[in-house]
Amino acid sequence: MNDKAVAKDSGIYRVSMYVDEDVPYSSCSEPYELDLYELPITKYGYINKAKQSTNNCFGPNTNLLGHWYSISTTKTMMLTVKTDDSSTFETQVSFYKTCHTAGNVSIPSFCIKGETSLTCPNGSRGTSVSYKVKGRMLIFVGGRTDKDRGIYKVTFDLSETSESEIEEDFGQVTMINLNLLYIKLLMIY
Repeated sequence: MNDKAVAKDSGIYRVSMYVDEDVPYSSCSEPYELDLYELPITKYGYINKAKQSTNNCFGPNTNLLGHWYSISTTKTMMLTVKTDDSSTFETQVSFYKTCHTAGNVSIPSFCIKGETSLTCPNGSRGTSVSYKVKGRMLIFVGGRTDKDRGIYKVTFDLSETSESEIEEDFGQVTMINLNLLYIKLLMIY
């Protein structure tokens, strides 16, 4: 072999290897439990064989593939979840309090917060979502549409939340409720 043959075939390559079998954590009834002490953490997932999930964050979406994660905190903390262009498809991240399964389909309750690679892009296929969590929270990380398949990269990070941020949120919610009450009273009179 001469140097020209080696130079022609050398370079940088990306190789992804995975096992083509049923995917763990693809049901909301058996999520991957995030340990507070291991955060921040980066996880990789292959969703082609994941169980189906529905989503109500962005209109009624069915047949979505992805993984479910959960986290439990005793005090209010800021959880940031990010996917990026290492993912081979357009991603979404959605937060839920509860979810149930019917057959092999995960059906989450009302969406608390969610973003996609279109609504809050992180590159062209990734997204980023932050939410103040307390108690148990379920997180769906997967395809933006039912056509999205492949491998994704997700990073979870948790930070302390100050009492003033919590009070500020409470004040905003209270102001919204007072405004709605005022509008209802105007409609009555």
